[in-house]
Amino acid sequence: NRFIAPKNLWFMHCDAQPKLKMWEDDSEWTLFQGGHTGYQRLNPPVEVVRTLVLNKTMHAIGWEDVLMPSALHSMRVPLQLALCVRLDQRGGNWMRLVVDEEPFVMEWSPEENWKVDIEEGAVAPSYGILRPSVRLVWVRVHGSSSSLRICLYPGDLPNPTLRQTLFRKIEAASHKNFAILQSHFKVTQDT
Repeated sequence: NRFIAPKNLWFMHCDAQPKLKMWEDDSEWTLFQGGHTGYQRLNPPVEVVRTLVLNKTMHAIGWEDVLMPSALHSMRVPLQLALCVRLDQRGGNWMRLVVDEEPFVMEWSPEENWKVDIEEGAVAPSYGILRPSVRLVWVRVHGSSSSLRICLYPGDLPNPTLRQTLFRKIEAASHKNFAILQSHFKVTQDT
């Protein structure tokens, strides 16, 4: 967002309008899909869409970030970890995080298009207090993929079945939203 005036630090132009595309909730899954208009001033303009699925029974979450169009822009996706999270082990497209001695696995895809930088970040537990913490940053290394899928779930080692379940649910949500948009477009065209 842009400041309204150089000396007015408390008011900004409303450049990033939220866009809710889909919300569904039942006893097993919560699904969200939305974005914002914050990158519409880029040349060419970029639309950001995030799809998030939460499986309440498996205590697992997955999300996908998509930028359209993305060919001309670099893409970095940061994730600031809380102070209590420790990075324990790392593989090709996964890592184990530990919180209060409880292990969690984080996986991402497509592996060949993304590298993860582990950086020093900071967390402010209260106003005026800054503590060092780990920040993960996914950086696109090949321009071909405009999407990044990440999942996080309890466990010591990667669980391909759980990862596929989460990623399939994300894909189904994206296709469902596309079908809704096509249906809306057809109705609009017919009237």
